[in-house]
Amino acid sequence: MTTMTLTDDDRADTAAESGREFDIPACAVSEAIGRIDRANRRLERAGIESRFVYELTPYEHTATRDGITRTERRVVLTINSPALSFGGWRFQAALDIIDGQAIVSAPPGVDLSDWERPDAHQCDHCGLNRTRTHSYVVRHEDTGELRQIGRSCLPLFLGARPAGLWALQWDYDDLEMFTDRDAHGNAPVVVTSYDPRELLALTTVLSERGRRYVSRAAAGDGRTATADILWSILDPSPYETSQVRAWREEITAAAALVPAGEIDDMIVTATTMGDSDYAQNLRVLAGQDHIPARHVALWASLVGVYFRRERDKDRRAALPELTGGYLADVGAKIADITGIVTTLTSWESDYGYPPKTVTLLVVHTDCGHLLKWQGTVPDEVDGQRLECGQRVTIARATVKAHEQWKGAPQTRIVRAKLARPAGR
Repeated sequence: MTTMTLTDDDRADTAAESGREFDIPACAVSEAIGRIDRANRRLERAGIESRFVYELTPYEHTATRDGITRTERRVVLTINSPALSFGGWRFQAALDIIDGQAIVSAPPGVDLSDWERPDAHQCDHCGLNRTRTHSYVVRHEDTGELRQIGRSCLPLFLGARPAGLWALQWDYDDLEMFTDRDAHGNAPVVVTSYDPRELLALTTVLSERGRRYVSRAAAGDGRTATADILWSILDPSPYETSQVRAWREEITAAAALVPAGEIDDMIVTATTMGDSDYAQNLRVLAGQDHIPARHVALWASLVGVYFRRERDKDRRAALPELTGGYLADVGAKIADITGIVTTLTSWESDYGYPPKTVTLLVVHTDCGHLLKWQGTVPDEVDGQRLECGQRVTIARATVKAHEQWKGAPQTRIVRAKLARPAGR
């Protein structure tokens, strides 16, 4: 967030030299400014040239609680009150007298240290002390002389009926409410971002090093998205049980033990994933010091990608070397071919209604060939969910075509039947 300043040279010259500060969450800035703008429009309707002038100074507040580093974007709002001047006299304060004691409403920046609070609505113009609702303190702009003037005497004293005096008693509590402080004066952290390394470490533990990572797209049927479990750590319920709290503390402690080098490797992976929208989004986040709350799930998905790639590397290193040929001629029948699933991905077909799910299955066979089956591939094989890295047997199939994939021969098959390898 960049520093924004609302200034107007003409108005700034008439504003108080020092202002009142309010420390507010960045998310409340728009509403706070809206209240100031409404007050300025009221001054404009009254024909007052001076305005409430404010400056915004953004900063980041970081706090660590329960092992989680949370960063909040806050803003220091400094506001100067409008300068109300008539006939060389500038208004300094509005007075209310209660039981012989003065309640002084002075805008930010006004210095009345050389003035003694009165105990009555004495008017220095008419010289009378009588029952009044308000009186005002004014200072001469040239001599610095201070006078207390009764409200009804203002037109006679100034030679004009002043407008906009309500600005002296403008309710600054309208801005104070945005500071969001508790009974002890503490400003709670409203989280807007998190430490990227801590997020990756927590997700690593929650997903058991990626083996149990569940995306939000794959959640359901009793499976909870890993990002949603992560949020229960980042933003715990105030009503959580002691068991849940103990679990959360255990996860946080385990996350602190995830090797820093492994986290480094994950971040490097985010910068070398290609040019897809997903990859470019991760690349942007990899360059940030803090991960915005709205992108936590996206950043956490890097853990699933990283460990899947690592497992793929291990599996591919253990695969038999490709022979450089095709398994059989086009039209030939094949049977009892065993290998490892290296690719398994699905999408909805654009043809037909209702749309059908098409799955791409690639098997690296023990005899050094690549078999590709694209069509209605079963989700399970003999009661076991079909997954990448799993050994599978092609009980029977027909060779449909000879293709190339990254320069390697790939035998495309159709009408296949899958089975689990013997002894598995």
